Amino acid sequence: MGKHITLTTNERATLNRLFKRKLISRKAYKQIHTLLLLDRNAKMDETAEQSELSFQTIIKHREAFKEKRLDSLLIFLEKNVENEKKKPEPEKKEIKIKTKEELDEEAREYRKCLDFFIRNLVVGQTGG
Repeated sequence: MGKHITLTTNERATLNRLFKRKLISRKAYKQIHTLLLLDRNAKMDETAEQSELSFQTIIKHREAFKEKRLDSLLIFLEKNVENEKKKPEPEKKEIKIKTKEELDEEAREYRKCLDFFIRNLVVGQTGG
């Protein structure tokens, strides 16, 4: 497995733009810095020193990037989690379970309405 990554021009521009942002988490900043260093063929110990990350974390970021490219960035994952937290909770509705007697009474009422409708329909058609 290679120790480095090769960024596309677009990926490099995106990472450089994100790297210059002031309002990103420290974790996301370190991840972006690590990916930029790996793209520049920095040695693992140099990358670890500059990004202040362990070899294990650097490898985790590298492999995630190789698999998901920019979708692996913590800044985007954090934003999605933040947006999920902001979604309002669905309104909770109380459900009343009817008893057999209530259902039977409701059925009788519907039957009366149906009978009335049928009687008036028949009378209306015969003209009488």
